[in-house]
Amino acid sequence: MLAVTHFRPDGKFEGAELTDDPAVVASSVRARDRLWALADSYEDFWLNREANRPA
Repeated sequence: MLAVTHFRPDGKFEGAELTDDPAVVASSVRARDRLWALADSYEDFWLNREANRPA
């Protein structure tokens, strides 16, 4: 089961839906796994949060 969230172009939450479509869930898991490997650790994020804040 996967919750898919939808946002408007201005960033406001528009809604969500649940899906159990095996292809959609598998694609999302693959994307998560690839992106997770690129993510900063929480410690690094926290230590650098001011430097990464938009102006």
